[in-house]
Amino acid sequence: MPGARPQPERLEAVHPAQPERLDRVQRPGGQSQFSAQLAAQLAASEPVREVQEWIQEHPGDDLSVEALAARACMSTRNFARVFRSEVGMTPAAYVEAVRVEVLAERMAVTKGGFYRRFKDRRALLNAMLETWREGRVTAIERQAEAGGESGVERLRAIFKLYSERANTQGMAIELAIRQWARTDATAAAAVEKVDAARLKIVGSLYRKLGLSAPDAEARAVLFYTFLFGQSMLFLDDTPRRRANLVTACAKFLLEIDQS
Repeated sequence: MPGARPQPERLEAVHPAQPERLDRVQRPGGQSQFSAQLAAQLAASEPVREVQEWIQEHPGDDLSVEALAARACMSTRNFARVFRSEVGMTPAAYVEAVRVEVLAERMAVTKGGFYRRFKDRRALLNAMLETWREGRVTAIERQAEAGGESGVERLRAIFKLYSERANTQGMAIELAIRQWARTDATAAAAVEKVDAARLKIVGSLYRKLGLSAPDAEARAVLFYTFLFGQSMLFLDDTPRRRANLVTACAKFLLEIDQS
């Protein structure tokens, strides 16, 4: 039914590492593969028809009406008018139709099956963000509760999880969503909620160790800054040297003077 939330395995089938690039799936071999419906909407004029083929072959490129008009060597206004007259829909609507076909293909469903689940491509993206956000917040709460009884035990458990047993696919998805959030308000809101949950939980653990609220918040920021940053550093060191550095950082972040 429209608005249904996708299952996690469906999300990974679309793009396991970069969910923000759902509309950037290239056709196999870079070849145009028109559906019967889209093939019936090919324009009569060659410039517009070539633009349609370009859209089919490059669904993840900049397909704004301005970019498409430039490719057709036409003014934006004239291109939009001719495109709608010959194709029967606006350039934006055609791009959306192509991108939905690519998504449906990746999800192994028909285009009709896609629309039975989602109103449009944006609805799918929103559902993915909701699934990721809720999953991450739940995981954060579970990680904090499973680490032990004391605040420092729980902090050590979270630290160890991210520094020694990091989920590489999960990290790739998170980095991709954070990159997506730079240009998408809905993605940015999802990331903001996940960050707020992380900082709230870790900050509360630091407060249990005796830090003031401002100091606990600052330490929580440093805590997660290190955990995410260290995973992206290519240190020119042996595994033993890297392990020693991580241990030293853990000591700095987790040993609080409670005198």
